[in-house]
Amino acid sequence: MSFRKMKTSSSCGMFHVKHSFPVSWETSYASRINPSDKQPRELAVQCMRMPYIKQEDRKKFNTSHLRPESAGELNFIISQLCAQYLKEKGLKYQYINEIVGVLECAKEKFYRRIAAPYEDTKIAEAGDIDYKKLGL
Repeated sequence: MSFRKMKTSSSCGMFHVKHSFPVSWETSYASRINPSDKQPRELAVQCMRMPYIKQEDRKKFNTSHLRPESAGELNFIISQLCAQYLKEKGLKYQYINEIVGVLECAKEKFYRRIAAPYEDTKIAEAGDIDYKKLGL
């Protein structure tokens, strides 16, 4: 079984614990609401949608000039963005929690979109670990 098909959970709810297939955050959240209550369920789904930014709106977030040369520099840039967000919003648990959630979801998305396919390619080239042989 590959990692991406494993039963798993995450802090941002990208996968549902009792399923072996991905379930969207909004579906997972909305499924906890009483099905006979259609209006709150629809509102929950609307409120929980991933905040994708339209192509035309991305121009104001151009980061091509940022070229970190080390993990430390990358960490600094990300930390500066988080600090700037917190400074503008205010020092409140809600905003700290938003930042932590965004970082966690960004990490998971990066792993899902970049690291996992890379690992799959390398496993195809070099072979996988024989877990059965190890008794697992």
